[in-house]
Amino acid sequence: MEERLNISEITPQTTEWICKVQVVDKFRPRDSRDQRVRFQTIIVQDESEEQICVILYGDDIRRYDNLFELFETYLILTAKVRNTLPYSLHSCQFEWVVDMITIVESIPKNNEKEAMLPPSSRLSTISFLDVEQQHCGVEFDLLAVVANYREMQYTSDQTKRFQEAIVMDNM
Repeated sequence: MEERLNISEITPQTTEWICKVQVVDKFRPRDSRDQRVRFQTIIVQDESEEQICVILYGDDIRRYDNLFELFETYLILTAKVRNTLPYSLHSCQFEWVVDMITIVESIPKNNEKEAMLPPSSRLSTISFLDVEQQHCGVEFDLLAVVANYREMQYTSDQTKRFQEAIVMDNM
């Protein structure tokens, strides 16, 4: 039987575990530098707001495409736990590889048996309507979804790079 654990209690030696997590960041799928491996990185956190990277590879990206939505809560059962790879940009000691063997269960908003995790206290979020009132230099997270983006482009004189994106909130 699986034991319910927090992220800090799960190591590569841990077997048969369940962890309740909330997605706090989801990066778009991309290819490795040598173009051999397609992967996607997702940052999740548990009830104590400890974070870990979830990595999806190849066909598993499509398999879990309808899951891992931002700020949604999930139960993850027995993902592969490994030491962070040396070229990883994340500061976690371990990372979880979710594949076709891993069980990921979404927790619906009105579930009587299992409550969703509350929004992270680490985030200070604002809506689009309030962006204009923010003071210069104040950091915040905008609750939005990237609807479309373009590849990196250069100015006409090739001195600066820029990337355009269309973002939208739930309104």
